[in-house]
Amino acid sequence: MYTPAFGKTPEEWDKASPINSLSRVDVPILIMYGDGNSPQILQQSKLLLKESRELVLPVTERIIAGKSHISEVFSFPDRQSEARPAIVEFIGPNR
Repeated sequence: MYTPAFGKTPEEWDKASPINSLSRVDVPILIMYGDGNSPQILQQSKLLLKESRELVLPVTERIIAGKSHISEVFSFPDRQSEARPAIVEFIGPNR
């Protein structure tokens, strides 16, 4: 499942990582993660947030209570999920 999206090698994984695509371009960023994620995903999310702030990028952090990486993604179609309104609000009519 991951190979088509992210490749087979560490070099391809690095290239696909959002942290390696950050630049000083003034593009809003939403970093959303569940507090039920693995320690590695939490660490990566916080590192992406830190790096974005150091570049003074317009970044919004949203932590979804009780969700993991996969459950957060799969809950998006549910109108009652926290992820859906957070994304819709971030995108908003002005973006």
